[in-house]
Amino acid sequence: MKSTLVLLSGCAVFATLLTVHVQEKKYDADSRSTAASAVRKVISCSPDWDRLKDWIEETSIPPLPGSGNLKWPIETKNDSAQFYFNQGINTYYGFHIIESRASFQKAAKFDSTSAMIWWGIALSFGPNINDVEYPIFPEALDAVSKAVRYGDKTTAREKILIASQQVRYSADSTISRTTLNQHYADKMQEAYRLYPKDAEIAALYADAIMLQHPWDLWLPSGKPKPWTPLIRQVLEKGLAINDAHPGLNHYYIH
Repeated sequence: MKSTLVLLSGCAVFATLLTVHVQEKKYDADSRSTAASAVRKVISCSPDWDRLKDWIEETSIPPLPGSGNLKWPIETKNDSAQFYFNQGINTYYGFHIIESRASFQKAAKFDSTSAMIWWGIALSFGPNINDVEYPIFPEALDAVSKAVRYGDKTTAREKILIASQQVRYSADSTISRTTLNQHYADKMQEAYRLYPKDAEIAALYADAIMLQHPWDLWLPSGKPKPWTPLIRQVLEKGLAINDAHPGLNHYYIH
């Protein structure tokens, strides 16, 4: 018999419908465990990191209609590089991490000297609120290095965003992810104070704070945790600037 799987996309909906038809047979404990693991991976909003390793060098991603309308102009003279950068940041805000990384990497194929494209690649290698087991990729450090290398011709705004990725990663395995997340949030707070009316920086700053408290924003009573009002304030101020911003809206839902 055929196997059928229906799963609605979107991170706000983890799994809406999952129907599996299998041949009538008895499964041993190992088979059931393997099947359960596969289902958990399918309905997760974060990537399957084991499979993601095979996608690290993926640059053949096409334009993705419906991936988002956000346009973020960067320092590049190549239209295709700008197009795929935009696709990368839109899919990042939608938690489509594999597509985001592939889009940024394809942008680099069109302009390998754009610092912000390498910033985007570094961003896509980072943890997000749906990933509790974050693997360290050396490619993230390489992307940061290239962003810094080509960053001498960027704007002050882009420089501080690149600096935020510098503190987000370390080759020193003794430094905890908690510590690196704190460094990242601190640097994004600095950027937010410099650019309080910048919707992109507001979204990334809120994201950085949420990374420190994944899915831990409210008490059982419904009252906010100590850090939640700041996140809400940043998001609401950002939405007042751009109420159609995909990242601000997505994080506000969370």
